[in-house]
Amino acid sequence: MVWRFPTVLLLSASSKSATDAFSVTTIRDASLSIESYVHKNFNVTYLNKPAAPRRENEPSIVLVHPVGIGLSSWFWTKMMEEYTDNPGIFAPDLLGCGLDHGASAWNPDEQGLFFPLSWTEGIETLLNDKVGEEGCTVVVQGGLAPVGILLASRNPQKVKRLILTSPPTHEDIVNAVNEDELKRNYDILRSNVPGSFAFRLLEMRSLIKLFSDLFLFEDGCDDRWLDETQRE
Repeated sequence: MVWRFPTVLLLSASSKSATDAFSVTTIRDASLSIESYVHKNFNVTYLNKPAAPRRENEPSIVLVHPVGIGLSSWFWTKMMEEYTDNPGIFAPDLLGCGLDHGASAWNPDEQGLFFPLSWTEGIETLLNDKVGEEGCTVVVQGGLAPVGILLASRNPQKVKRLILTSPPTHEDIVNAVNEDELKRNYDILRSNVPGSFAFRLLEMRSLIKLFSDLFLFEDGCDDRWLDETQRE
């Protein structure tokens, strides 16, 4: 069997430059809107920016946000605002993210999900519902590279190009984390102590700022970044 993959562009940037390029502001562009669709039993939200005049029939852009404390599709807002002569742009919230946008919460005690497959399937519903025959370019930030790779390999008629910005190493992508290690980490994070304490600590504005300034921004994060991470 011969697999035909779309064009893949790897942008090997440092974490600082990559995140700085896609840093966020609150929505100021009236053409941006928060929309939603249904995937299985989830209400899934996404940011939408219609195509500029004369670009309606070009491949759209699908932006996949990274995961972390307070992150969702708002991560891409500034880029979407500043890209004016644009094709259609969709920035979906991954399952379990986008609560501030009205998306369904995910409770692992009530429903199991498989990662990265479940995140991929959630975005595939958007592709099938919103992306036309012209297809799309998928842009994925950081550790969510496996989601982009799955989207491209499973949907070659829809995904014409795949851009991975600051992806993990090939070794990290192809080698699964040991199940015992996954279970140990999960049990710790779900525990009252130290799990809940760790989350409360990591969600502190001062620590988010410290981490962001050290690892994500050359000139330091702004209040909008901090406001969004805490709002989500």
